[in-house]
Parts: sequence; structure tokens; C-alpha cells
Amino acid sequence: MNINVPLNKLAAHYGIFDSFSDLDGNIQATSPDTQLALLVGNGIVVDNAAMITEHLAEIKAQKTARHLPEEIIITTGQTNRISNQQTVDWHVELEDGTMRFGRQNDDQDADIILPIMPSGIHNLIVKSAHQTENVSLICAPERAPSVAALSGKSNIWGVNTALYALNSKNNHGLGDFSNLSTVVGAFATEGADFVGINPIHAMGWSEGLISPYSPSHRGFLNISYIAVPSESGSAKKSEFIDYAEHKTSHQLALEATFSSYQPSKNFIEFCAAGGSHLSSFALYEALSEIYGSDWRGWPREMQQANQIPQNLQWQLAPRVEFHKWLQYTADQQLSYVQQNALSSGMNLGLYLDLAVGSRRGGAETWCASNAVADHVSIGAPPDHLSPAGQNWGLTAYAPSKHKTTQYSALRQALRTSMRHASMLRIDHVLGMNRSYWLPDNGAPGGYIKQPFESILAVIAIEAERAKTVVVGEDLGLVPNGFRQTMRSRGLYSYSVLQYDKNDQGEFNPHAQLDPQTLACFATHDTPTLKGYHQKTDIDWWQKLDWVEEAQVGASHQQREYEVETILTQAGQQKSADFNGFRDGINNILAASPASMISLQADDIFEVEQAPNLPGTIDEHPNWRRRNAIEVEKFDQNVKLKQIGQLMRNAGRGVTKVSGE
Repeated sequence: MNINVPLNKLAAHYGIFDSFSDLDGNIQATSPDTQLALLVGNGIVVDNAAMITEHLAEIKAQKTARHLPEEIIITTGQTNRISNQQTVDWHVELEDGTMRFGRQNDDQDADIILPIMPSGIHNLIVKSAHQTENVSLICAPERAPSVAALSGKSNIWGVNTALYALNSKNNHGLGDFSNLSTVVGAFATEGADFVGINPIHAMGWSEGLISPYSPSHRGFLNISYIAVPSESGSAKKSEFIDYAEHKTSHQLALEATFSSYQPSKNFIEFCAAGGSHLSSFALYEALSEIYGSDWRGWPREMQQANQIPQNLQWQLAPRVEFHKWLQYTADQQLSYVQQNALSSGMNLGLYLDLAVGSRRGGAETWCASNAVADHVSIGAPPDHLSPAGQNWGLTAYAPSKHKTTQYSALRQALRTSMRHASMLRIDHVLGMNRSYWLPDNGAPGGYIKQPFESILAVIAIEAERAKTVVVGEDLGLVPNGFRQTMRSRGLYSYSVLQYDKNDQGEFNPHAQLDPQTLACFATHDTPTLKGYHQKTDIDWWQKLDWVEEAQVGASHQQREYEVETILTQAGQQKSADFNGFRDGINNILAASPASMISLQADDIFEVEQAPNLPGTIDEHPNWRRRNAIEVEKFDQNVKLKQIGQLMRNAGRGVTKVSGE
């Protein structure tokens, strides 16, 4: 027997793609080695043909035995019918612990008719004369909240800024939540309805990495942004952030503050609400102080969260409490920022960012080992931006494990990100439809399907509860129907003007944007507006030998053509200087049908260098550049006032809601 036939069947059952198109349009078949490695990632170990055949037989037997699916998506606010052909007694265990009971007879309409239930993931237990079946009911609203519903406006604008880069004499060298509150007030005064920042996921007390897109745990907050008194006073800060120096002084200040802290009622309630999620994370942080930030190097008995010796847990209890307090303090300060945003006149306030995944050896993989994929990393196949492909070193959720745990790890990350934010951007939302996994054993990468419809339903549940608008970063090529499906669940698309081109490489008219979109010119990964105009990114490519000398001139000419094209679309003279280009871009965005537009603070203040240059670590000062303007002077800045006036003149942000 050819092992490839049953292996193909088993791989297909678990959503592993049999092939994909490479950057030249050639079909790349998924090799048997890749199939086996991706099965292992999904928790399925089959070492030989006999094991594959046996596993397929088990799958067939389970399908034959079941009358109902293991998971069903139903709609909040209405009765739902589930196909059934036998007499059954059933009951639903709701998330809140309450129960619903019923019975269906097969003499007439045997379908199970469920009553109206609240949003959440509930357990349906169905008993017949011969068996008992358990079904996960994902009860979700039809759509996540809309901009109009939450803001009362048809079109709004806001600003994205790097929290770490905020400059103030009153911080320890890194922007903090107090600085952010000051910035929010300045932007609100000019009419902005939201302020977006970089991901603020937990990086780890003992970790030295600085990229906000390589967090330790997305379900908890980065305590480096906690505002504590600084003794630096009027010390002048350099252009670049010294993270190591900040970590030392900031952690000493946090320790000193905690030493005199007496647990409050609010802190006790926060710990109770955090439950086992918070306890596990705090225990991880305490253990990391002893064994290091990557649990894969810990003693074997420490590598499982549920196997930590009780005597060690007692010994670490004071440090566990300290790390719980850090999360409580960060949560309280972030809550204050959001309250200040809303009381200052913003209709939405904070716009947070959910990273693609957590780093492989971080807290999220240790705390949620029952949901993550084993021995693989998330990445991307070779494309025009990265001909060698990309390995992001991030953890993926394993679809089969994810379903079994009822998406608890994802829900934890969403809840933390939405709790004090009225907007959330999901980075690389395509990864919730399919993931490109790179096996640790050196086998080629391959795609695996994620439970997209279920994940969208889970997002809608959490967004409804938190009253949060959700933006899915859907740049690049996506499967047919992907954006339509995403929008049908209420998620907003993401348009970056400098990349928004048709198949011929020409800019798409922004007047034709779908209203269910957030539009911007730049992101943290692209040239700034001034850098784009001045070709600064091309200079970096040349400096890093990413382009041949002979190509530099052609790249400059192409950029000049693109600038002229944008100026023409904006109704500006082709010979316009940077000011004309800047105003043209801002007018294009303001006049677009997009419900939301976002301007980068770097572009408002005319910064030339980009925050991050993808593909580099030390060659470019990624995530290190500090703002030249102190946050206390934002509200006096002429350029910010001019943007506010431009938006008002364009009618952006007026209270005008079409029949929605």
C-alpha cells in the first residue's frame, strides 16, 4: 500500500493543505515529511503506515457514532434549530452556570429547538436511548459592533503613535501610561476619536527582547509601561531608547512601590476575576526569575504548569503576588487612560493591537500548552518582499486543540486587549483562516486551515461584550471570499495607501474604498510619509545591500512616479514640494468613504525615519527611536492643530450616521 494515500487523507482531515502557489505562481506540493510534521504540530503523532491506518479508522468510527457535530455556531437573540432525527432529552450548560432543558420526540418534528441564549460558548448535552453526545455551542451575535453604533458618527479619524517612543522628563526612559494619557488629551482637543498604539502585551519580567510583536503572553499587559515616579527630573534623553537601562531603573522603582503596598479590595477582586489564568501567568513570571525567560530551558519538571511542586509554589507565593500586582497596576492605569480619552471628548478612545502570536518559549505557550502547536513556528512562504521566506519564531494555535479548549486562550487574549479599548486591530488576520507552519525538524513549510468561522464568532462574542470595533489587518493576497466573510461578521478591512495597488501596480482610487475600512498612509512597518517622499527607505535598502547599485536609480524613478500619481489623484501640481504631498495625502484620506482613517503621529510631526524596518534586527534602530517632541508640548504643536483643522474642513468626524 502506498503510505501517501492514507497520509493524504489524514492530513486533509486535519486541514493541512496539499499544496500552495509560490511567488512565481508555481504549485508547491506539501511533502509527506511536512504533512507528518504538521500533524505533530496539531497533536497527532503517527510514526508509520499502521498508525496512520489505525487513526483513520478511529476517525471513521467516531463520525459514524455521532449524530451531531462536535461544534455548532448559533446566533444570539433568536431561537436556533439543530437537525435531529431521534427522541432525545437535552440540556444546555450556559457559561454563567445556568441551565436550559428540553425534550424532542421523533414522532413529529424531532429537531432540537434551542431557546434564545446569551452570547458565549455553551455546552449542549443530548441524551438518546443509546448514547450521550456533547456539543460546543458558539452563540455569537451576527456582527461585531460598528463604528456608527459605538461613536454615533459615520466617519471618524484618529492617530497612531508608538507608546514606547513617548518622550517626557517624567518617565524612566520609555513612554508610559501617564504619558499616553497626556497625549490622548492633546489629540482629543483637535477632534480625534481614537488613539492607536503598538501592542502592549506582556514581554516578560526577565526577558530582554524589545519588539512588541514578539510578546511572552498576549493575555496580559506589558508592565514596562506602568508609570512610577522618576528621579531623572530634567535629565535630557537621547534620540534612542536604552531598554536595558530603563529596565533596571524601572524595575527597582516598581519593587520599591510594591514594598509599601497594602492589598486593596479592588486588587483582591482583580485577582479573583483573573482566576487560574492570572495565577498561572504570575507563577511563570516568578519561575522565570529563577530559571530564565525561556521555559524550554527550564528543568523538565518545571516545563508543565500543572506539575510545579507545591512546596516551590508556597516558596514563590510572595513573588507571585508581586506579579499579580504588576498586572493589576497596569490594568488600572490603562483603564484610566481610556476613561480620560472618553471624558476628553473622544468617541472611541484607545485603539489597541493584537499581535499574530507569542514567542515560542514565553508564558503563553507554557500557560496554554493544551492549545498551542508543537514543534512548529508561524511564518510565511517565499514572496516578493522576502524571497527566502520568513520564520517569525511565533507560536500558532493547533486547530484541533483550539476547538477542544473552546478557544479559551484566544478569548483570554481578546478580553485583555478589548477590556479598556473601543477599537482593536488584529495583526495578520489571515492567520485566523490559515497558518503557514515551519517545522522544527527542517521539513519545508506548509499551510494548515484554522476554524475561521468559529474564530470570527468568538471575536464577535468578545467584541460585543467589550463594545469594541474590530479591524482585521488583511493586507496582501487573501483567498477568494475572505474579506467578504470577514466583513459579514462586522470586522473592518485595513487599507494602507502606499500599498493599495491593482494588479498592474497602479494605485487604486481611494474614492472607491469600501466604507467598512480603516484607511491610512503608513504603518510601523512602512516608510513614513516624509520618508516615502524623500526615498529614505530606498536609501536604507542601498545601505544594507538589498538592491543592486544599478537598481537604485530605477527605484528612485519609480518612487517619483508614484509621488506624482498620488499628487494627481489629490488634485495637486506634480511639482509640489513635501508640504503639497503631505496635504494631498491627508486630503485623500479625509475625503475617502472609509469609516475610519488613521494618521501616524510621526507623519503629523514630519518624522523621516520609520519605527521599524522589516527584515532587520540590529542593522536598523527598530523600536528604539524616541520622539523629538515631549508629550507635554503636544497640545501646543502647530502641525497637530493644522491636522485638526484639515479634518474639520473635510467634515471628517461629524455626527452623521446613515441608516444603519
